[in-house]
Amino acid sequence: MASILGLSDSELSGIGKDNTIVGALQNFGNDVQEELRQSILDRQMQNSDLLGSSIVYDIQEESGLVSFELKMEDYGTFLDEGVAGVGGTRGDGTSWAQKVTSGRFSFKEGRRPPLFIDWANTKGINPFAVRESVFRKGIKQTKWYTETMEGKVDELRKRLQKAGAKEISISFEAGKFKGTTK
Repeated sequence: MASILGLSDSELSGIGKDNTIVGALQNFGNDVQEELRQSILDRQMQNSDLLGSSIVYDIQEESGLVSFELKMEDYGTFLDEGVAGVGGTRGDGTSWAQKVTSGRFSFKEGRRPPLFIDWANTKGINPFAVRESVFRKGIKQTKWYTETMEGKVDELRKRLQKAGAKEISISFEAGKFKGTTK
């Protein structure tokens, strides 16, 4: 949950004014949250409610510096970029069709993902079979986050300049969006 002075982002949704740095960040955070949540729904991703509700931002003010950080569950990054499976041969001699063959993330032989018990039970399928399939095939990339965030650094910079920010530092690395301004 985002916080500024101990209030949640929903409590502040009507407060943010684009003519202040904090207000510009508040409005930006609300807009990005909404766009990312819609991106998840548009792609009909599994457990979209859980991932969507984990997207939060934090605004902090200290000694004249204002910082903004966008956060979410770690698995959101795996769904965005995909995870390469280990492949291999099935019991019947056919090969596993991998969804992703390269990238920043991959399963390692012998290190299987956790069981997808709740999800498998809602579908009426064996959680061990689901885990083995994900381990072998990998996780397809969705770009739900990357595509939504394209151009957001420039958009935020313009909002902050309009609000009178004099020094702006923004980074967007490894799925994390961070910045400070004065």
